[in-house]
Amino acid sequence: MALSSAAIIANTSSTPATARLNNSSGLPNYSTEAVLAAANHHIGLSLNFPRSISSPLVCTYRAASQQSQQFVEENHRKHAPAIDGADRVKPLSRPTSFTSTGPDPLAPFWNTHKEGFLQPKEAASSSITSSLLTAELQLLANAASDRAEMHSILAQQRDNWNKLFQRMLTSASMTACVLSVLDGHIAGHSMGGLSLPALLLNAGTAAMMAVINQFQPSQLAEEQRTASRLFRKLANDIHYALHLSPHLRQSTSLLVDDCKRRLQALDRAFPMPLTPGGLEKFPTKVVPPVLIEPKLNMAQGDHQDNSNVVDCLDLHEYNGWDRQLAQELKHIAAMLQHSDIPKYTGLAQNLVKVNKPLAIAAPCFSASAALLNAAAMCTTPLPTNNIQLGMWAATFSVLATFLCSFSNDMQLGMVFELYRNSAGYYADVKTTIEETLRTPVDQRENGTLFRQRIAYQLGRWPTSQAEPVVPADAKEAGTLF
Repeated sequence: MALSSAAIIANTSSTPATARLNNSSGLPNYSTEAVLAAANHHIGLSLNFPRSISSPLVCTYRAASQQSQQFVEENHRKHAPAIDGADRVKPLSRPTSFTSTGPDPLAPFWNTHKEGFLQPKEAASSSITSSLLTAELQLLANAASDRAEMHSILAQQRDNWNKLFQRMLTSASMTACVLSVLDGHIAGHSMGGLSLPALLLNAGTAAMMAVINQFQPSQLAEEQRTASRLFRKLANDIHYALHLSPHLRQSTSLLVDDCKRRLQALDRAFPMPLTPGGLEKFPTKVVPPVLIEPKLNMAQGDHQDNSNVVDCLDLHEYNGWDRQLAQELKHIAAMLQHSDIPKYTGLAQNLVKVNKPLAIAAPCFSASAALLNAAAMCTTPLPTNNIQLGMWAATFSVLATFLCSFSNDMQLGMVFELYRNSAGYYADVKTTIEETLRTPVDQRENGTLFRQRIAYQLGRWPTSQAEPVVPADAKEAGTLF
């Protein structure tokens, strides 16, 4: 600055309120008003704010007043004449100069804004970024809660579809069966008049069975129930992370990225519309649903994994992580990959092999009953022929009803979806472990909490840190399903 603090104080000494006081030793003393005036002037010049009471510096001015008052008291205490036992004044050996050429006694005060008196731009920018990330997490939680509510409504709707369709199909098929039997026995009297309604009922039942078995309403309801649970879990996980201490959870930027990828993957894994984009009900190869989108730099993950685990875990423990925990989690991921996931995908594949023939056979038997009723209408009304055709039509109607009920009332599609989602559940645990191990240690969730969370997800209850999550003699990592 062009003016030193001593010069400014000298300029303000013309008024009685800011008078300059001299003691007997020639040392200058300054009044509080003079120091405050100099402080206000310097702060106004350095920050380009108007030096008025109504300026934005009002809070800064109050803090400056308190600090300048402390400086004045300290200055008087340091430079006041010393008094010996005889009450004689002892001059200071080396008086301090307050001229403009010497050191500025208020220099520590002028530089306080550089040492945290005002918030630095970098800290303000970091605070704004953190607030934006927190707000984005809250938006993701709200979106997940809304998705959960929508899928819950669809699950109830499609479960009602399943019940209503099965009641209607069973009633129509059994009515056609009774009409076919009666038509064969009274054909000589009524000229096959009951074959036409039996034909219409069987044809309509066959068409309805083909459509329903293609969509599998019980499986649709289970898809929506699972989606609702997963979206609700995502929202709860976000709220849990927001209430967790920042040094225990993973970094906020990584958490936002993971939640985005998970929300996007759930939208793709469990679509709401029936067509287009619905899930394949009889897949050739069963694969677990993808519950989190893979990262773009997944190809570089193996190198990052090894370097982070080996280099950062040389210490005894860092952020709850050590070498033993990393190796244990790797072992769990390997067991999930080679044991649990293949087990449930295999069970789901077997359900497809059973359910698909039933879904095809039921409408075929109903269509055959309709053809037999049509033959009964077109042939010569002989009692023997009509009885045989009517009995065969009734038999095919009963078989169609039984197979359709076995497939839909036993909810084989729902069981298939349960097995497939179980495989997806364990695949998500494996992916979570692998991505966490690829993340730098200082950005991960606390190792103790992460280990306990994985144990709960697997249905394991280790009693201490020394006890492994999965026992050495275990054939499977998970015990929930």
